[in-house]
Amino acid sequence: MRLRVFAMVILLGGCAPSGIETDVGASVRVDDFHGRWVLINYWAVWCAPCRREIPELNALQLAHEGELQVLGVNFDNPTLEVNRAQADELGIEFPVLQSDPGPSLGATPPSALPVTLILAPDGTLAHQLLGPQTRKSLEAIIFGS
Repeated sequence: MRLRVFAMVILLGGCAPSGIETDVGASVRVDDFHGRWVLINYWAVWCAPCRREIPELNALQLAHEGELQVLGVNFDNPTLEVNRAQADELGIEFPVLQSDPGPSLGATPPSALPVTLILAPDGTLAHQLLGPQTRKSLEAIIFGS
């Protein structure tokens, strides 16, 4: 699964030269996912609720591929190598951004973790959620189910 995510990010990187570097050294921009829901999840390796939430986000991404895109942001802003290692340690199967797009989206910087930003398909910030989410809770917010 992780290899498929890497391939997707590498392909997207080719069409986004001014994007945000991801954990695989490719480049993506939030705008690359225009027309889909985008979830940007802030996590840290030391955050127990984040560790519990990541499998839910992996499952959400897998179940709704093409309809939405989950992206991660390591709250600790480590080097690329550390970011990659920590994402692997936590089993993250979605792209992890090397820099935080939150300020450019008008999001309030996280003061606690986890935090999930939900962008509507038109790219606007629809929700900023504090605390661990589940696949079911996120589907209810996004799809009303």
